[in-house]
Amino acid sequence: MHCIICCQRSTDRSRQRVGVDSDRAYLPLKKVRISRRQRLMRCGTWIVTSEATVAELVQKCGEPASKEVSTADVYAKGPQANQTRKVGVTTTERWTYDRGPQAFRMIATIVDGKLNSIDRAK
Repeated sequence: MHCIICCQRSTDRSRQRVGVDSDRAYLPLKKVRISRRQRLMRCGTWIVTSEATVAELVQKCGEPASKEVSTADVYAKGPQANQTRKVGVTTTERWTYDRGPQAFRMIATIVDGKLNSIDRAK
């Protein structure tokens, strides 16, 4: 799936048309390619995808309404078939964005400091 996001210019630079026609979406943004697996989240006039960095997420959407942090040990196979050994720790954060009564809450999952997914809250 491709989404074309561009800006239709008018003679007055302060007025930009926002809308959709049969094959183009006009927003005050640049062209973006979106894969079928990516989730989108609208934050005001911004659109954030799951490929954004955590810094971009905070810049465009602000701080979340709530944060949950969990850690889990990471194991690998040991030298013998029935052995495992601890090789590290992974940190998972679930940030919940409450976007008001007219929109679903969104959950951004951050694993080891990288934005992993954006999903609709259940």
